[in-house]
Amino acid sequence: MNIYDYNEKYSNKLMEEDIKYMPDELKGMAMEALEAEKKQDYAKARKICEKVLAINSDSSVDPVKVVLLRVYPQIIISDIESENGRYNEDCDAYIAFLDSLSMNRLMQEYLVETMKKFCELLDNEWYRPLFTKFIETVDSKGYLTEEDYKDTTLSAHISVESASFYDDLTVGRMIKDFIRTSYMRKFSVPDEKIETIKNSMMIDALTNDWYMCLYIPENENEIEYLKDNYPYSYGLVEPVVKAINDNADAKKDELINELIKYTQAGITAKELEEALKGSYDRRIKESEKDMMIHSDKIPFVRNKNKVGRNDPCPCGSGKKFKQCCGK
Repeated sequence: MNIYDYNEKYSNKLMEEDIKYMPDELKGMAMEALEAEKKQDYAKARKICEKVLAINSDSSVDPVKVVLLRVYPQIIISDIESENGRYNEDCDAYIAFLDSLSMNRLMQEYLVETMKKFCELLDNEWYRPLFTKFIETVDSKGYLTEEDYKDTTLSAHISVESASFYDDLTVGRMIKDFIRTSYMRKFSVPDEKIETIKNSMMIDALTNDWYMCLYIPENENEIEYLKDNYPYSYGLVEPVVKAINDNADAKKDELINELIKYTQAGITAKELEEALKGSYDRRIKESEKDMMIHSDKIPFVRNKNKVGRNDPCPCGSGKKFKQCCGK
């Protein structure tokens, strides 16, 4: 028996364990649903699972609920990628299903993983307002109560905004890097054991904070634009912005004292500041070049055709795109 046969046998054993304690009359249906999911026939798996739950919805069929937690997102992802007009219907069914669950830690973990997958689809411009609505629903329903997941919806809101502001020429590269490194510091700090990665991330974030001590006083209009148009992203950096506006020199000194902990032994605060100033000047020149290259004369290249303003909205509302998600 080769490794593939062993893997298949082990997978089948797990499936049998999943349905071990289910009522006998439902075991065959549950196994069929698991097989359909395994073959990525998500529509079939969903129908079978929903039929099982219509017969029996108590804790003995929890494995079927877990299958649906995996299947619903895959169906919605297919709706978005194919623009088949079924998004609203399937998303409503998914929310109704979540409402029927006891949102324990496992269920919340599945939901968080689903939101991460949905974030990967934000290149579809028509989908962004729909994902924002989904985030707001998750918030209003109070699905995520675990401490580890308390910032998940904030992270998702910033992801939606970043899909727009990275193509927005009114927001310069310096601010975009400031947002990016602030986001990484808040949401992506690795395990304490991966010290080199963590240090690199902190240096990057602190360096961009320091750049802002020079940049913000000379670009107040850009900060106001960020605040007005991308409130979640602005909220992420607001404490640093406020500290700089209160006293930029004091904030510079504070950041130098933090950064010097990560530098080689013997470097002085003055030497570090001079190095940062030189780096900042180079970044400003690079940013100016970027603005010339990424002008309106060069169109944004998409992987597929853009939804037309008068085309039916891919969300399935029946309205034209310009009257629905394209507003």
